[in-house]
Amino acid sequence: MKKYATAIVVGMFALTATACGSDSGGGGDDARDRLVASFVADNEAGSVDETCAREAIDRLSNDDVEIIAANLDADDVPDGLSPEAITILGDLIGCIEFDFELEE
Repeated sequence: MKKYATAIVVGMFALTATACGSDSGGGGDDARDRLVASFVADNEAGSVDETCAREAIDRLSNDDVEIIAANLDADDVPDGLSPEAITILGDLIGCIEFDFELEE
């Protein structure tokens, strides 16, 4: 997820998923902790609200957590992620306080 977390968040500007909901809970708190820690540590776009990131990642299904955790070093979105996971990962955009301003 070294580049993956930042890439997925930036990529979410271009990708819109319409599915909602999740299969919350479980899924290994250790795996979820690793996802949060990786997202916070690897984000180069700005500072991350860790509580916000944890809340988003906690909404991922157990299967999606396992897929993402198994692909932490992937440069691309791993196969098998649910549409809900793509939506939830897109929500991580709101957890970043960007260090740059867009010019108008």
